[in-house]
Amino acid sequence: MPRHNTGYWSVKLRRNVARDRDTEIKLKSLGWTVIRAWEHEPPLEIADRVDAALVLARDQACFAAG
Repeated sequence: MPRHNTGYWSVKLRRNVARDRDTEIKLKSLGWTVIRAWEHEPPLEIADRVDAALVLARDQACFAAG
């Protein structure tokens, strides 16, 4: 939490979290896989999460196909 103007930032961050949760629920209901990445995360960690999601989706599709 920023040290200055904490009232503004706490409201803004709570609103952003609520918006992100709502968006994630809507996307998942449409069949999307949601992967959240933050700008401060190392790109290779993000890539690993994307790769893991793709492997899981492939494995689930193969299992469903028989």
